[in-house]
Amino acid sequence: MAVKILLLTQEGCSPCKRVKRILSEIEKGVKLNSGSATSIEVEEMGFASELGMKLAVEHQILYPPAVFIDGQLFGKGKIREDELREAINLSLSKVGSLHSTAGGFLREGFERMPD
Repeated sequence: MAVKILLLTQEGCSPCKRVKRILSEIEKGVKLNSGSATSIEVEEMGFASELGMKLAVEHQILYPPAVFIDGQLFGKGKIREDELREAINLSLSKVGSLHSTAGGFLREGFERMPD
């Protein structure tokens, strides 16, 4: 299972490059953890693209970068590295715990189903 991350970015944006570098480092670290059944998938989207502009309007994003984790806006504008790493680690731990519930399904809003 993967944590999906969307980076809303723009060419020539220095803060966007910084966030992209941080996400790349996190992604490499997750891949090195060979015992992990989880991963992250990072997708970049142009701020000026049709969908990028739609997301910007919906979430009141005035300028890039913006980061969405599993479809939820994490942050926009000034993104703090420590908070981003913490949020991704939290999402990874949630995905990992869902993946490791053998013998039944565990979904948000539902109790564990009996074996």
